[in-house]
Amino acid sequence: MKWGIIGAGKIAHRFATACLADPENRILAVSARNPLKGQIFCQQFGIEKTYQDPQQLLQEMDIEAVYIALPHGLHQEWVIKACQAGKAVLCEKPLAINASQVAQIIEIQKQTGVLVIEAMKTRFIPLYQYLKEEIIGQGLLGTIQKAYFSLCNQMDLEGQNSYHMQAGQGGRF
Repeated sequence: MKWGIIGAGKIAHRFATACLADPENRILAVSARNPLKGQIFCQQFGIEKTYQDPQQLLQEMDIEAVYIALPHGLHQEWVIKACQAGKAVLCEKPLAINASQVAQIIEIQKQTGVLVIEAMKTRFIPLYQYLKEEIIGQGLLGTIQKAYFSLCNQMDLEGQNSYHMQAGQGGRF
């Protein structure tokens, strides 16, 4: 798969590392608001092109899919633009910051027919797969009426870049 990455922050570094672990993948371009950050990202991962404007990345004909790793409040806009450009989309969670935005994404996805996936890794964690396939799937607990699962991380709510405190980024406050 030939990828473009929109956003060059910490999570994009993690994605690029994992992406390039598969020899079938290539990252052709990255978009970063800060040109120096984009250049450093390109050097680190052997990427040839960097853009400040994500729209330029979306115009690259060779790019088949984009990974969107922007602040949450920008996800909907760029998922829609990527769909309209005919690119498959892997968007970092959350896909959007409210149900209305998700509905708009679904509508555009249906119109364009491109694949849109939210990077929700929980369903791929081996323990969750085991529970689904072996315990629930074989009926070992009978018919499940309701289940609640939680995957927690420690958060730095005081951190300078904490989206958890910003309503416009999908945070609580």
